[in-house]
Amino acid sequence: DNGSGYYDYRRFRISQSAARLTEDWETKLVAAYSRYDYVVRPAETGGTEFLYREGMELTLNLKRTLNDRAKLFFDGQFEHNHSNSLENVYDATRVVLGIEWAL
Repeated sequence: DNGSGYYDYRRFRISQSAARLTEDWETKLVAAYSRYDYVVRPAETGGTEFLYREGMELTLNLKRTLNDRAKLFFDGQFEHNHSNSLENVYDATRVVLGIEWAL
């Protein structure tokens, strides 16, 4: 940014996680909140308000042992993002299901 500070921001982030491990299952749940405050960048072109972005995220990971060489897994994530700039407002969901195989 050639020293103008356009991409500089202050970030606050807090997260909490919980995990559980049993003989056949591995589980992990993570919840997080973050906020970015840009110190130079305007929220809208020609505007006087500086850009901020807030996000909430939930992640769930499950893994089930099938046998000594294979595990079934599920990874899910939901994201909600809010901002004073419409291009930074969105929700996203990601789901991955698969088999982990050791040779």
